[in-house]
Amino acid sequence: MSDLSVNSILDASGGATTAINGFTPTVSNMAGRNRIINGDMRIDQRNAGAAVTGSDNYYLDRFLAGNGTGTGAIQTQQSTLGNSKSIKTTATTAVTTLATGSYVRGVETRVEAQNIFDLNSKAFTISFKVETNWTGNLAVRIRANQASRSYVVDAAVVSGVNAISTTIQFEAGSLTANDSSLGIALTIGFNNEAAYQTATTGSWIAGDFYCSTSSTQWAKTTGNFINITDLQLEEGSVATPFEHRQYGQELALCQRYYEHFTGSAVYNPIASSGMAWSSTNTANHIVSFLVNMRAPPTLLQSGLSIYSPNIGGKTATIVLGTGPTTSGCELITNSSTGLVNGDSWYIATGSGFIAFSAEL
Repeated sequence: MSDLSVNSILDASGGATTAINGFTPTVSNMAGRNRIINGDMRIDQRNAGAAVTGSDNYYLDRFLAGNGTGTGAIQTQQSTLGNSKSIKTTATTAVTTLATGSYVRGVETRVEAQNIFDLNSKAFTISFKVETNWTGNLAVRIRANQASRSYVVDAAVVSGVNAISTTIQFEAGSLTANDSSLGIALTIGFNNEAAYQTATTGSWIAGDFYCSTSSTQWAKTTGNFINITDLQLEEGSVATPFEHRQYGQELALCQRYYEHFTGSAVYNPIASSGMAWSSTNTANHIVSFLVNMRAPPTLLQSGLSIYSPNIGGKTATIVLGTGPTTSGCELITNSSTGLVNGDSWYIATGSGFIAFSAEL
């Protein structure tokens, strides 16, 4: 076998890198170029594809949605678009007010500062596919959190599937900290007719704005929806094909921000057994997280039980012990009386769950 070593491969006209199988390789379009986690919406630890109606919250991993109007109903769930999973947000009942600070979020993801800090003063391109059942202007917004600056642009969409891309130039100092704090928020399809609306589009402005005076307020019509997938943010001024990562890679990236344990059976432990240290109702356990989390997490739980030889199964309430870290924590369990000092035990989720959140 022979090796071929050259300084560059140019196209026939010279001066530019040639395309290989229809794709032009550059530094910015190799593996790792997409700064968005779960951009093809495959990971849904919280709801496993179920539709949820509610106020602002994370639904799919790394993606927020919700209704901040107190009127109507906005439903969000993992869906499909073409060959990809997607996030679909639907006005199942039209909202009736978008005045003052009332809003429908649309879909939002947040990027950790140290994952995007190198783009300060550089151009970057956002691209995605979106399906709508309406025609109008879809608001796309970037907020540089540390500089309190916003960039709003409207993407023209028609009923059906639309391929959207827009290029934005970061200002110098858009990101001031290269750490695990919030760097930017990217919001698509925001609705508001007052406080969060601006007439200025296509440039950075001071303040917290999400949509323009020309953005379509799609959630004011019952049945309207946005269905988004293949969301990518990359360096440069060209939208390259969506970067597909292995499922296990994407799940691990998501678990830096949220780890979820659940089950369908009563005897479904979340971890190996711990030990009781009280003769009445208290036991503890050390948990190592599946991946190091962004920050020491908060604990979420529902429908948990504790199992031990002396008490069998009892309803349990779990609290975090002192000093959780990014790599693990102590769980302290309070249950019915009957534990014996030294008893082994485990936490079972049954149809409930226990989760650790370090979201931005």
